[in-house]
Amino acid sequence: MAQVLGIEVVKADPGTVQFTMPVKNFFTNHLGLLAGGILSTLIDTALGCSILSAVPEDKDIVTLDLNVDFLRPVRDASGLVTVDAEVVHLGRNRGLASCRVVDSEGKLCAVGKSSCLVRSKQRPATPGTGLLDGAESRR
Repeated sequence: MAQVLGIEVVKADPGTVQFTMPVKNFFTNHLGLLAGGILSTLIDTALGCSILSAVPEDKDIVTLDLNVDFLRPVRDASGLVTVDAEVVHLGRNRGLASCRVVDSEGKLCAVGKSSCLVRSKQRPATPGTGLLDGAESRR
């Protein structure tokens, strides 16, 4: 998804990330404004990555909720939008992050927050490990 949207990592430290994304004409709605779903995807990506960067390597995360407050419209003339996300709280089973999104003029466009479930990494699915795998041979 990051490649499709053109998201670039500017900075990444444990618990904080900064991403940019160009405002492309085909990301806009019928009013010429950046579609809210596109901006929400950028925000969700940054928030999740900030939490993921802070958990141990044997853990993974899954978004539980996402809240976005749109504060000003983003036009394609805005050039790049920049999102700064940081972990607010990291517990054993849950992480909370918040972010700010600014346009190329530094004007605040949106704020977001998300909580994620922190869990042990799941093993990749391999043939023969599913509930019904091998059922044919037991008949």
